Amino acid sequence: MKPIDYYSNEIISKYNPKTTLEHRENIVIESIHQLKLEDDASIIDVGCGDGYFLSRLNQAMSGHINYYGVDYSADQISVAREKHSFNFNTCNLEEGIPFPDKIFNVLYAGEVIEHLYNPDLFLAEVFRVLKKNGYFLLSTPNLNSWINRLLCLFG
Repeated sequence: MKPIDYYSNEIISKYNPKTTLEHRENIVIESIHQLKLEDDASIIDVGCGDGYFLSRLNQAMSGHINYYGVDYSADQISVAREKHSFNFNTCNLEEGIPFPDKIFNVLYAGEVIEHLYNPDLFLAEVFRVLKKNGYFLLSTPNLNSWINRLLCLFG
């Protein structure tokens, strides 16, 4: 199945998804900050959108960190490249993560796994690209929350 680009310019102009993730992203930023990563550590945001999270993370971190972002949306990657100086690439997670083995100290996937047809492949790829003793941070919406249950009633 071909993935759907929910963050194309056509769809993204209808709402601002950043505000819905900000609380969870703040927790992730604080968690990564507490890791006390060494200089030259590498962090990847899988499902990076326009690079907003990596920009906020960069402001919170000290030392020299290498930031990478991948996203299925070519539109969002284009925006990310215009706004930020990190390494951004388009990526279909149904085909893997296009990086060598054991390259990242931290991999963050915020609100991504629930969109995948093959989450098992994704998890195998996460652990393939993480360095030994690397960190995987994942967030996903709670389908059982009251708001999601209400939204399910309306299709």
